[in-house]
Amino acid sequence: GQRKRQNVQRSRSTGGEAYLALRPIDGLLLSGSVNYDHDVIVADAITPANVGHYIGRVPQQRQVIRASYGTPALGSLTALWRHEGHNSTLNGTQLDPFTVVDLSYVHDLPRGASLFAAVENVADREYQVNLSGAIVSLGLPRTVRLGMRGERN
Repeated sequence: GQRKRQNVQRSRSTGGEAYLALRPIDGLLLSGSVNYDHDVIVADAITPANVGHYIGRVPQQRQVIRASYGTPALGSLTALWRHEGHNSTLNGTQLDPFTVVDLSYVHDLPRGASLFAAVENVADREYQVNLSGAIVSLGLPRTVRLGMRGERN
């Protein structure tokens, strides 16, 4: 027999997003974004029990606030606050909301090189990124990256 791909479900998606960026002084950038998605399955001929469930891997709310300050002499420092509201796994299980803060610093050196340092999940918050049966996958713990980048001319 011949296999044929078909859409077997319908969904309804409503939501919105907003973004605002400000430069109150030279070198400082403040920005924020908010995103809301309400994505649900409204018809599924193969698995009717899925009707009413959220679409997997689509966070219902997401907010990000970023503050960056940089000058050629000092380099650039960025702080990032991220929040994700309830999120569904591909099997429909709801994940808990989480909030993390990341920091990064970059300093340009002569001849196209730069030093960088970054700390992801500064507070070392434990948060779920997937849940399958009894197996829970967690997001990154506090992660520190240090290095140097260079360009060859």
